[in-house]
Amino acid sequence: MADITAFGGTFWEPGVDRQSAGKLTLSSDGKPELRVDNMITNETTVVIQQHANGETHVYRNEKNAQAVVRDQLARTLHGMTVDHIPMTLLESHGGNTTWAGLGQEFTCRFVIIGGHFRQHQGYQRVRFSTIRAIAEPMSREDATFEAYGGGTISAYEESDKWWIEFSLNASATVRMIGSHLLLPCNTLTSIALRRPFPLMESQLRTAADSAWLTYFSHRSTRTNPTLATGQKLLPHGSITAGRLADWTDLSAKAEALVDALAGHDDAAPIEAQIITLTSICEGVDRRVYGEQPFFESLSASALNNVKKAARKAVREKLATYSILETEPVQKHIADVMVMLGKMPFTNRLARLAAVASAVDPAMLRSFKNWPASVHSVRNKIVHQYDISAYQKPLDVDETERDEKEFDLRISVAFSLIWVLKLTFLSAANFPLEIIREGLSDHEPYEYALANIAVLMENHPEGLPLQQQ
Repeated sequence: MADITAFGGTFWEPGVDRQSAGKLTLSSDGKPELRVDNMITNETTVVIQQHANGETHVYRNEKNAQAVVRDQLARTLHGMTVDHIPMTLLESHGGNTTWAGLGQEFTCRFVIIGGHFRQHQGYQRVRFSTIRAIAEPMSREDATFEAYGGGTISAYEESDKWWIEFSLNASATVRMIGSHLLLPCNTLTSIALRRPFPLMESQLRTAADSAWLTYFSHRSTRTNPTLATGQKLLPHGSITAGRLADWTDLSAKAEALVDALAGHDDAAPIEAQIITLTSICEGVDRRVYGEQPFFESLSASALNNVKKAARKAVREKLATYSILETEPVQKHIADVMVMLGKMPFTNRLARLAAVASAVDPAMLRSFKNWPASVHSVRNKIVHQYDISAYQKPLDVDETERDEKEFDLRISVAFSLIWVLKLTFLSAANFPLEIIREGLSDHEPYEYALANIAVLMENHPEGLPLQQQ
């Protein structure tokens, strides 16, 4: 059951000369919600009609869709509780519902208790209260991270609560705190412990010596402290302050890709999983390990000379077939030349495979050529290629061919998930022996490899069990 806290008080929009009584509701399983008795924001599409009989009719003119959207854009609201506690409601969406008369309803992305602030107010300290099993191992050492201007991570016990605190060199808005600091905590525990970050309370400071302010975030729906999703991969003690700092830096490099893996839905259609996971692979390799030219011995100027010569040869050959050098033709040739010298997708997959295989050499042994299998499966799904034109068909009937293709897709999906998990943990400097120890007794990993081995043993792109 969700924990619900409600604040009654008076609310308004800064710059609008109206106030109204209302109630702010904070729930652990949803966004904060505000309901006010009367309109506190200006809405150009809401029409209020006063009739001679004393009735008031309220309706929304929805003929102008853009005006309706502008009326409900995010705005900052302020409030004062009945106990005279100031509140700030950031990125509040909503407005008049018409059925509620002159009232309005808003959902709020962030709520700060204890002050009135502008939308882009900066904060220099943030701390998250969590369970002892996670915070206590981090309390043995402080650590520094470089992303987003840098800062320090520390953990400690205070007033019977365990806290993880980020001290920032450069101030950050609450939105930045959510995506840059809280989200990495959540993705790390989701992958390493297979549970969302157990968040119990969040607090902010505008300066190092200012009072702590309690704040609520829309991300509370993902950080229920009672929710665990199965056998953890690594022990709680493996998440030190230093590794959380490295994970924060990794998340900054990879941006939303870490979250995409942590939130991966293994119940989604297998094709959708492969499209998502291969996209993560390409992005992670590029962002974390960087570009590596295909022609390593060529300088940039030499490669440009090669491209010029190639473009000239293509134009001249096309001319022999009476294909004129029109603007679309020029663009097509230029688009093709862009890829010349770029690192192929299979090479990117090979780099990730090398990282994962360094953790567990047996992980991809069921495949004859894992990068080629992943590349082939991805292209068939994404580009819908007619493979009969360039690939020798399997010497089986159509039903068995479809079954083998599906077996390969399942095997590829299982392998991609674990290649990415091991890549992320390795990139965040988790020691190989800790990861290996976790894998050795981790049932989901054991069954993933078992499924791959059985599905691939009689597949043309796989190896028999005795050779794996």
